[in-house]
Amino acid sequence: MFRGIKDYKLQKQSGLTGTIALTPKRKLVLDMNVKGYSFLVVSIVAEIFGTLMLKLSNGFTLLYPSLAVIFGYGLSFYFLALCLRSVPLSLAYAIWSGAGTALTALIGFLFWNEAFHLAKLLGIILIIGGILVLNTSDTAHNKNKTKEKTI
Repeated sequence: MFRGIKDYKLQKQSGLTGTIALTPKRKLVLDMNVKGYSFLVVSIVAEIFGTLMLKLSNGFTLLYPSLAVIFGYGLSFYFLALCLRSVPLSLAYAIWSGAGTALTALIGFLFWNEAFHLAKLLGIILIIGGILVLNTSDTAHNKNKTKEKTI
């Protein structure tokens, strides 16, 4: 990863792996995996911002909210692309779309008095459950691959 730097492997309870490196000046450098999930969070926030501005743009009839839509979605896709350098596409897109959908539904309920009933709640729970299944199945698959190589 870096010349003359010792890399230390890090595995968290979630099963995510990354590398922490200490530079000669004792600065902490994080691996792209940690950065990837940080990029994903920024992408989700930008996507929600773009979606909220879409509501405020009144069908692209208001200039500033319309420009904010373009900015929000552009920023969202840029950081999603950066995220995909280290996070698998299926997992990143599931988290991005699921979190965006769930948070947008919640914001619509809180700020625009949109309907929020049992069916919507169940749908959001199913989305979050699907994300968890994707995440744990990918982690379990990688652990099985590692076991097969060591035998």
